[in-house]
Amino acid sequence: MSRKTRPPTLKHELSAELSRDAARLNAGCQSRLGVTAKMFRTAKYLFYVITLLFSGYLIQYGGVEPTLAMLFAALLISGPEGLEAWLMANGAPVDDSGSDDVEKLAEDAQGGEGYDINFKEGNGPEQ
Repeated sequence: MSRKTRPPTLKHELSAELSRDAARLNAGCQSRLGVTAKMFRTAKYLFYVITLLFSGYLIQYGGVEPTLAMLFAALLISGPEGLEAWLMANGAPVDDSGSDDVEKLAEDAQGGEGYDINFKEGNGPEQ
Protein backbone atom coordinates (compact mmCIF):
# COMPACT_ATOMS: atom_id res chain seq x y z
CA MET A 1 0.00 0.00 0.00
CA SER A 2 1.54 3.28 -1.04
CA ARG A 3 1.28 6.22 1.27
CA LYS A 4 0.24 9.47 -0.34
CA THR A 5 1.84 12.69 0.79
CA ARG A 6 -0.78 14.86 2.39
CA PRO A 7 -0.53 18.59 2.90
CA PRO A 8 0.15 19.59 6.51
CA THR A 9 -3.03 19.77 8.53
CA LEU A 10 -3.75 21.70 11.68
CA LYS A 11 -3.44 18.47 13.68
CA HIS A 12 -0.01 17.78 12.20
CA GLU A 13 1.16 21.36 12.76
CA LEU A 14 -0.02 21.35 16.38
CA SER A 15 1.55 17.96 16.98
CA ALA A 16 4.84 19.16 15.50
CA GLU A 17 4.72 22.32 17.64
CA LEU A 18 4.11 20.30 20.80
CA SER A 19 6.97 17.99 19.91
CA ARG A 20 9.30 20.95 19.35
CA ASP A 21 8.27 22.46 22.69
CA ALA A 22 8.82 19.13 24.45
CA ALA A 23 12.27 18.83 22.88
CA ARG A 24 13.14 22.41 23.83
CA LEU A 25 12.04 21.82 27.42
CA ASN A 26 13.95 18.55 27.60
CA ALA A 27 17.12 20.19 26.24
CA GLY A 28 16.76 23.11 28.67
CA CYS A 29 16.15 20.84 31.66
CA GLN A 30 19.10 18.61 30.81
CA SER A 31 21.51 21.48 30.18
CA ARG A 32 20.43 23.74 33.06
CA LEU A 33 19.12 21.38 35.75
CA GLY A 34 20.58 18.00 34.84
CA VAL A 35 17.17 16.26 34.79
CA THR A 36 14.80 15.22 32.03
CA ALA A 37 11.64 17.12 31.17
CA LYS A 38 9.57 14.24 32.55
CA MET A 39 11.30 14.56 35.92
CA PHE A 40 10.88 18.33 35.92
CA ARG A 41 7.17 18.11 35.13
CA THR A 42 6.65 15.39 37.73
CA ALA A 43 8.25 17.60 40.38
CA LYS A 44 6.24 20.59 39.14
CA TYR A 45 2.89 18.79 39.42
CA LEU A 46 3.81 17.37 42.83
CA PHE A 47 4.58 20.93 43.94
CA TYR A 48 1.14 22.01 42.64
CA VAL A 49 -0.61 19.35 44.69
CA ILE A 50 1.33 20.25 47.84
CA THR A 51 0.59 23.96 47.29
CA LEU A 52 -3.14 23.35 46.92
CA LEU A 53 -3.21 21.06 49.97
CA PHE A 54 -1.39 23.73 51.97
CA SER A 55 -3.88 26.35 50.78
CA GLY A 56 -6.73 24.11 51.89
CA TYR A 57 -5.02 23.70 55.25
CA LEU A 58 -4.70 27.48 55.61
CA ILE A 59 -8.39 27.94 54.84
CA GLN A 60 -9.63 25.12 57.07
CA TYR A 61 -7.34 25.36 60.09
CA GLY A 62 -5.42 28.61 59.74
CA GLY A 63 -8.39 30.93 59.58
CA VAL A 64 -7.07 32.60 56.43
CA GLU A 65 -9.54 34.15 54.01
CA PRO A 66 -10.10 31.77 51.08
CA THR A 67 -9.34 34.51 48.55
CA LEU A 68 -5.98 35.24 50.15
CA ALA A 69 -5.10 31.54 50.36
CA MET A 70 -5.91 31.01 46.67
CA LEU A 71 -3.95 34.12 45.67
CA PHE A 72 -1.01 32.73 47.65
CA ALA A 73 -1.38 29.39 45.82
CA ALA A 74 -1.56 31.15 42.44
CA LEU A 75 1.60 33.08 43.28
CA LEU A 76 3.43 29.89 44.21
CA ILE A 77 2.20 28.04 41.13
CA SER A 78 3.37 30.80 38.79
CA GLY A 79 6.99 30.15 39.82
CA PRO A 80 7.43 26.74 38.16
CA GLU A 81 5.48 27.93 35.10
CA GLY A 82 7.89 30.83 34.70
CA LEU A 83 10.85 28.49 35.17
CA GLU A 84 9.47 26.17 32.47
CA ALA A 85 9.07 29.09 30.04
CA TRP A 86 12.63 30.22 30.79
CA LEU A 87 14.01 26.70 30.28
CA MET A 88 12.21 26.42 26.95
CA ALA A 89 13.51 29.80 25.81
CA ASN A 90 17.11 29.19 26.89
CA GLY A 91 17.45 25.49 26.21
CA ALA A 92 17.06 25.38 22.44
CA PRO A 93 19.18 26.79 19.65
CA VAL A 94 17.32 28.76 17.01
CA ASP A 95 18.51 28.97 13.42
CA ASP A 96 18.45 32.08 11.21
CA SER A 97 14.95 31.40 9.90
CA GLY A 98 13.54 31.52 13.43
CA SER A 99 12.56 27.85 13.54
CA ASP A 100 13.99 25.38 16.02
CA ASP A 101 16.64 22.87 15.05
CA VAL A 102 14.64 19.89 16.30
CA GLU A 103 17.04 17.26 14.99
CA LYS A 104 19.94 18.85 16.90
CA LEU A 105 17.80 18.96 20.03
CA ALA A 106 17.03 15.29 19.65
CA GLU A 107 20.71 14.45 19.43
CA ASP A 108 21.60 16.71 22.37
CA ALA A 109 18.84 15.29 24.53
CA GLN A 110 19.77 11.68 23.63
CA GLY A 111 16.39 10.81 22.21
CA GLY A 112 14.27 13.01 24.43
CA GLU A 113 13.26 10.36 26.97
CA GLY A 114 10.09 9.25 25.27
CA TYR A 115 9.25 12.36 23.29
CA ASP A 116 8.50 11.75 19.62
CA ILE A 117 10.32 14.60 17.91
CA ASN A 118 11.01 12.95 14.55
CA PHE A 119 8.71 14.99 12.32
CA LYS A 120 10.00 15.01 8.78
CA GLU A 121 8.05 15.34 5.55
CA GLY A 122 5.39 12.63 5.64
CA ASN A 123 6.65 11.14 8.91
CA GLY A 124 4.15 12.72 11.29
CA PRO A 125 1.22 11.21 13.12
CA GLU A 126 -1.54 9.78 11.04
CA GLN A 127 -4.34 12.23 10.25
